[in-house]
Amino acid sequence: MVLLFGLNESFPIAQEQRRQTAIQALAATAAALHAIGGGCFASEPELQLVLAVLQDAGVRRVKTLRCIAPTAVELATGNEHAVWFHQADGESRVLRAVHVPGHQFGHSLRLDCYLTRVEIGNVLFGDVVRLEGVDDRGFVYTSQRFVEGDRPDFSQIYLGMSRMGWQCRRHNAAEYQSPDGRLILSDLHTKNAVVSSRNGLLYPIDCVFLTAEQLSFCNNREDFMEAYGRPPVSLTALWRSLSSPRELGFSDAQS
Repeated sequence: MVLLFGLNESFPIAQEQRRQTAIQALAATAAALHAIGGGCFASEPELQLVLAVLQDAGVRRVKTLRCIAPTAVELATGNEHAVWFHQADGESRVLRAVHVPGHQFGHSLRLDCYLTRVEIGNVLFGDVVRLEGVDDRGFVYTSQRFVEGDRPDFSQIYLGMSRMGWQCRRHNAAEYQSPDGRLILSDLHTKNAVVSSRNGLLYPIDCVFLTAEQLSFCNNREDFMEAYGRPPVSLTALWRSLSSPRELGFSDAQS
């Protein structure tokens, strides 16, 4: 069994191996997209380049989501994702397609940044989100295990996040920071988390990661540039500079 950062949960070795494989695939794909400018596209040639890079990285090219999950049942459509439920290899999973209105990937301006967000969730919250495919429009499909449970209230979110080492930044419990203050997690409202009926643990879902510098820059660009004289450190740059989440102040569940 393997204990994960922040979570007092142990995973079977086989499941942990699948999680590590998903993390490596996300990181490699994000790196390939970063090399071509992030995976943005505003024209057909740019879209075709992104699709070619994704295929070279091993991402499956599909016509529709039915190629991935023929019997998927639609659950919801939000601001960032369309979501379906499906069974795969005897496992209940949630399939997500990230919206690309105006060729923006949900809350992320670039596809490599979006995939890095997903990767961070896998590392810090024990998710096993994996890339499932991309269609001809550039819609990227991911899936994650289905966590059966209840929607938490804000006090349950606060307690669950505090247990994992996160510090609350806003009174409504929608925004948290890592122990060292460099990594921000936002959009953690009651619909973006589940309290598992199996173990009582809090599982954040579809949250937005950004750096503290990015948040400061968004709040007051002029003050930030006057103070630092440079653009803010990006999420990708911060995450790739780390050798371990311990550098953000987190300790693993064994310590």
